[in-house]
Amino acid sequence: MTVQAAPWRPPLEAPVLQSMLDRLRSWTPFDADALLDDIAVALGEVTPATSEVARLLHRLRSALPQLVGIAVASGACRKVEYVAVLVRRARAVTEQPDTGTALGLRQAGWCCHELLDQLVAGGYIKGVPP
Repeated sequence: MTVQAAPWRPPLEAPVLQSMLDRLRSWTPFDADALLDDIAVALGEVTPATSEVARLLHRLRSALPQLVGIAVASGACRKVEYVAVLVRRARAVTEQPDTGTALGLRQAGWCCHELLDQLVAGGYIKGVPP
């Protein structure tokens, strides 16, 4: 007895698959070491040069959605109230107009620092020194 297999069909339509492929291609892996370096500069005693503030602020604000994604996907924001508060703060910082000021840099740096610290302490991010 021969069994006929149904013709293969992709699990999703072509536009959805293309969208997923585009998102994968534009994805930037999470780099905790680079983030820690940026946080150290942002929260250091010496304010970076004006030309560096905008670039640093962009990198920190790009890291915030990654940290929020980790907090949400891992369930940390449901388990730890402070993480939920930080997620809301991170979203607010990310949505603020990009003024490129030292104050905005410190806000983004502080938010990244606190959220990263909580995720590492809770074991949601591994391989980062506490």
